[in-house]
Amino acid sequence: MKPAHHVIGLVLVTSAAMLGHAHAQQDQPEPDRAMLQHRLEQQLKTLDERRAMIQGRLEALRQGKPVEPLPPMDRLDKPPQSLTAEQKHRLLSVLGEVDLGDSEFDLRAFLSRDTPESARMMRRLAPRLRKLTGLRERDPELFELQRQELLSGIGIAHAMRHLVQLRHHGEASEAELQDARQGLKDAIARGFEVKAKLARLELKRAHDRYTAISEELEHAEANREQRINERFDEMMQHLGQVRDGPPHRDGPPRDRRRSRDD
Repeated sequence: MKPAHHVIGLVLVTSAAMLGHAHAQQDQPEPDRAMLQHRLEQQLKTLDERRAMIQGRLEALRQGKPVEPLPPMDRLDKPPQSLTAEQKHRLLSVLGEVDLGDSEFDLRAFLSRDTPESARMMRRLAPRLRKLTGLRERDPELFELQRQELLSGIGIAHAMRHLVQLRHHGEASEAELQDARQGLKDAIARGFEVKAKLARLELKRAHDRYTAISEELEHAEANREQRINERFDEMMQHLGQVRDGPPHRDGPPRDRRRSRDD
């Protein structure tokens, strides 16, 4: 039979553990209800937008119209961050003058709309637009070429989409298809020219760096003996400082080693 004090100790330990568990459950903070509500509302909004897109495509199928595949669905547990009106305006100002070769398509107006398609495209463009924002003051020449490269890519995608829509539309005439094909070819040509300009700029800057390094090397070789002597003097001066060491205080240095007789 166990001693009484052992039993009492076991009861006290068990009771303390149970009380501690109860207090831990009581001390757990409740989830932020406002944040949870906002998150659920965002998820519901995403589902509503998805439902509207599906219904629109179903209606187009019933009418025999061309239908594009649904874009990937954003994860519901991480709803995309929406840009404020001020942020969107600041990013769109980076685009400057826009010419995609299609007078009927206004890119700036499309991105300014409050639609799922516009918001999705704006989110994809936002990182590059932010990069261009920082580049505008730091390197205006490179900024302008990269801005044109971005617009040319958008122009190619738009021209390709227009051609696909016409090809799936039974009422499109051959003249309309030819215009669309020519529009795509022109967009590709504009993109090619921009990339060629970027390559030429990179080549020019690389050549300038090469020229600067070559001139520095020629100058060093022309003054070879002077450079060697200067480096030699620096190293000898450094060796002298290391050899002499820091000056001692008054009196001989203390010998911290103990004598064997101690």
